[in-house]
Amino acid sequence: MVLDQVDRMHHKARLYMAHKIRVVNQQREIDSLHHAMQSRCIQDELREPREAHIVADFKMKFLPRAFRGQTRKWFGKRGISWHGFLVTWYKYNP
Repeated sequence: MVLDQVDRMHHKARLYMAHKIRVVNQQREIDSLHHAMQSRCIQDELREPREAHIVADFKMKFLPRAFRGQTRKWFGKRGISWHGFLVTWYKYNP
């Protein structure tokens, strides 16, 4: 029983460490992408953006106090699904 709990805790700790490593690698790649976009913008003196970086992210469920339709029909979950989008581009401004 105790060994099972230790095994579960060890597994969860490994999942957490893997998540942290993925986040660091993802952020490094995003930073290098932004640096490359910025360099191309300055080098080509782009006055209008030619490329953009778009990030789509699922947000948590929004639970309104009153809602006209029942959302329980969709996947058996209450609330409204929210998605966020972040668009980044660079424009040359001397």
